[in-house]
Amino acid sequence: MKDLCGKNIVVTGGSRGIGKSITLELLKYGANVVATYNNSVVNSEDFFYEGEDLLGNLYLVHLDQSNSESINKFFKEVLKIFDNKIYGLVNNAGITKDKLFFMLNDDDWDDVIETNLNGIYRITKKAIFPMLAEKEGVIVNMSSVSGLKGMVGQANYCASKSALISMTETLSKELSGKNIRINAVAPGYIKTDMVKNIPSKELDRITEKIPMGREGLPEEVAHVVVFLLSKLSSYVSGQTIVVDGGLT
Repeated sequence: MKDLCGKNIVVTGGSRGIGKSITLELLKYGANVVATYNNSVVNSEDFFYEGEDLLGNLYLVHLDQSNSESINKFFKEVLKIFDNKIYGLVNNAGITKDKLFFMLNDDDWDDVIETNLNGIYRITKKAIFPMLAEKEGVIVNMSSVSGLKGMVGQANYCASKSALISMTETLSKELSGKNIRINAVAPGYIKTDMVKNIPSKELDRITEKIPMGREGLPEEVAHVVVFLLSKLSSYVSGQTIVVDGGLT
């Protein structure tokens, strides 16, 4: 992982949950990280209070990835911070608006697709050009086990995460020959705010089906993402790595 030292990496949704764990892991290895936030209020002290030995530089930048103007403004700032050089992109930010299909309204559908898919399309397109200029880059898309199998009440979310896997496979074929690798990670039930919202009885029922008998930890997903960003995975592209304790 030492090859990540000094690399410039963008982590969307990097201020909380799995994204924050990814940001912390990258900082430990000396990467320079732009971590985005939207509705949450964060500051750099939130990342350093544990006294971790963090070697990289952290930059917190606002991004609403459902808004194209916000994306354009964000990348102007990122390219200035990173002197037009971006090595890695982790498309982690996303939202849920879970309802049974017949109860979904157009906003429920459009908001999830706009954020989880269209926003990632725009962000990835912006990030690819600096990578092409440097003839090197790595992209990791955060999908979900919901993108691999249908989940009741998540038609909009499942559609967005499934499409993201297909996009990953397609871009791998287009970009691998240009020394840009792209993979996806599909977490299962991880101890985040999203999972905390599941009623305890329902969560107990789900946990019983997980062969490892527990929810995953954000850092366990982060370790996989960091591996995919590093040279240790230099011949891995177009894959979806499932991190779900054996559930699927």
